[in-house]
Amino acid sequence: MITKNDKVKFFGGIQILGRESVTDIVSILLAKQTAHLLLLPEGLKVTTFLQSGFSKIIAENSEYIENVVGSGGIVLFHEGYFDDRNTGFVGFGGLSLITKDLFGK
Repeated sequence: MITKNDKVKFFGGIQILGRESVTDIVSILLAKQTAHLLLLPEGLKVTTFLQSGFSKIIAENSEYIENVVGSGGIVLFHEGYFDDRNTGFVGFGGLSLITKDLFGK
């Protein structure tokens, strides 16, 4: 739980242990509209980034995204709802990190 600007934000997290977890992660992202994926380099604390605030609305996350990407992380948001014509994922992060972490290259 984090408090900012007199608002309370609840969040939960999991640690990804390997590529075997990808299927489960995608299932969570598809099932929970407010969920997003945050990949951080080792040694960085998730709560450090969440303190700047985060929202299910991507446009409201500029400071959060800048902090994550500036620290070498990746953030992936699910965009669109089940009845929207276009749905998918929007990601922010360094290309080399995305290629390495998500594609194993």
